[in-house]
Amino acid sequence: MNPFAKIASATLMSAIAFGSYSYASDAKTMLITPQQIDAIVKNDKAPRFDVATLDSLDRHDPVYTRYNDRDPAKSEESLELQASIKANTVLLNDLRAQQVEVDNIVAAAQAADGSLTIYVR
Repeated sequence: MNPFAKIASATLMSAIAFGSYSYASDAKTMLITPQQIDAIVKNDKAPRFDVATLDSLDRHDPVYTRYNDRDPAKSEESLELQASIKANTVLLNDLRAQQVEVDNIVAAAQAADGSLTIYVR
């Protein structure tokens, strides 16, 4: 292999390695809008989810600081999410089976594996 091809191959492999690393680190910070979460909640007929109470989070956790002051009975985003959950009877029944009061749900986020984390007060 000529020297030019060796250098080009090494450069390409380095670029791929660094590009994939930066993509992986950015994947954690990609945000999903509340409207997208609502659509997922409404349409997922076999939802996978975890429930987390805000009180169980560290006070410095970004999720805690973002949602701690949100009133689930007054926040427009929370009320829309609650309506989406009530429209999905499978999810609603699964939450009720875990003694989750839908009116206490503050927010939801999608994890990297596609499951939801539902935050309650």
